[in-house]
Amino acid sequence: ATVGLNASPQNAGAVENKGWEFSASYRGKANEAGLKYNLGGNLSINRNEVIDLKGTGPYIVGSDIDPRYIIKKGLPINTLWGYKTDGLFQSEEEIKAYKATYAANTKPGDVKHVDVNGDGKIDANDMTVIGNSFPKFTFGLNSDFSYRNFELSLLFQGAAKVDARLAGALAEMGNQEGFTHEIYTNNYWTPERTDARFPRPVKYDLRNVTSSDRMVVNGSYVRLKNIQLAYSLPVSLIERVKLSKARIYVSATNLFTISKLNEWNLDPETPSGRGVYFPQTALYTVGLNLQF
Repeated sequence: ATVGLNASPQNAGAVENKGWEFSASYRGKANEAGLKYNLGGNLSINRNEVIDLKGTGPYIVGSDIDPRYIIKKGLPINTLWGYKTDGLFQSEEEIKAYKATYAANTKPGDVKHVDVNGDGKIDANDMTVIGNSFPKFTFGLNSDFSYRNFELSLLFQGAAKVDARLAGALAEMGNQEGFTHEIYTNNYWTPERTDARFPRPVKYDLRNVTSSDRMVVNGSYVRLKNIQLAYSLPVSLIERVKLSKARIYVSATNLFTISKLNEWNLDPETPSGRGVYFPQTALYTVGLNLQF
């Protein structure tokens, strides 16, 4: 008898993370009236790279309708992989003049993919790096201010040099008869609207929503994670009711976020993919702290 088996999978690859971490804080007093403040910040700079795959790879996972990633020596792990694009075809003449063999039945309003390797045809060999799924920079800023009986604290956080890949109904423009985002409303190509942001809509045809840089959005963000304003009642007042301290406060969590993903109603803290998660909620709190 003869048998042939594939080699068993091994956890043998190596990924290297190199970078810098910085943090700084400062305590200050602005004037004799009692304004005091503390400022603190942190910054991490990280370079992620696959350095060894034991002679194997590259490994490409994903699909046209979901994020496609590549694990390849010399690239960050799970680099976004897909086609480069060059706008939309505007006429039949432009399609005929294009130097690369294109999909059959290409029409004006379809996405123009780039022949990266110059072989005269558009296929999987033209896929390349289209984004980074891990942030290069992460940072935070915290501050506390006090003036007489008032206290104010703020916490910001964020990330930069990171990309998010749209997927599912958000990216497909109703291609599979599903719901879609309102951002497409009156913003898709028609002969009367050639400067539209999105290609012509088609049904059951992924030519315009295949994994490309058009599906990639800058995922950098800054978020006010927490803010709290408090007021401590004067001691002369609370001593009358036998209290040592009385503090009233209002606070908010996830108050606002600055990000290009806002227009897609996506949370920048989540990974690329379908928006199937429960979004982070903004929480507002009013409280009273009493000490006897």
